[in-house]
Amino acid sequence: MNAKHTRGGFSLVEMAVSTGILGIMMGFLLSFQNASDAAADQTRLLDEVETRLGRSLQRIGDELRGVAEDTIWEDLEGLGGPSELLTFQKVVSLDGAVAELGPVVRLTAELESSETANGVDDDGDGLVDERALYLVRDYGEANEQRVLLTRSVLEYFPGETLDNTDENGNGLVDEPGFHITRDGDRLIVRIALSIVRSDGASVQREGEVSIEIRN
Repeated sequence: MNAKHTRGGFSLVEMAVSTGILGIMMGFLLSFQNASDAAADQTRLLDEVETRLGRSLQRIGDELRGVAEDTIWEDLEGLGGPSELLTFQKVVSLDGAVAELGPVVRLTAELESSETANGVDDDGDGLVDERALYLVRDYGEANEQRVLLTRSVLEYFPGETLDNTDENGNGLVDEPGFHITRDGDRLIVRIALSIVRSDGASVQREGEVSIEIRN
């Protein structure tokens, strides 16, 4: 009777095939993980930019609610286009026909401290000539207070460049990333924000708030 023999291990060919299959599976897993990480990063950026935008618009709406027409410094209707700043006062209370006004407040977007107006991404964050949006309370006074509302404000609204044309088709020409317009008895404030990931992917969001002007 012939003795039965059992094989106690893998051949070199079997090991090579197994190693190859394992490598392919690891590659798929790594690719899936990278895609998942990128999606998670994109979601975090989206949440961040939407939170910044929402908070800024809410704060601006709160500040402008009750603004008096004759205390708005800028002639928005006479500009013929959007304004990059707004200086105003709110009606705090009414005593008969006499209105008590609050402090002078200015909304303005200024170049980030790390940027210069040169068409170059000076601070390496993926944005060119981006702005920071400030609310300046007691504007022009010795006790003037500057409150940062948000960073990463685009130089121009998405689709726009400085060429005196309405490239994004919204009826405004060369509108900045932060601007104010007037439509009858309403002020319309618009903001466009962008955040760039380390791999160059970006998230952009824009929004607006509309406030009625008091006579």
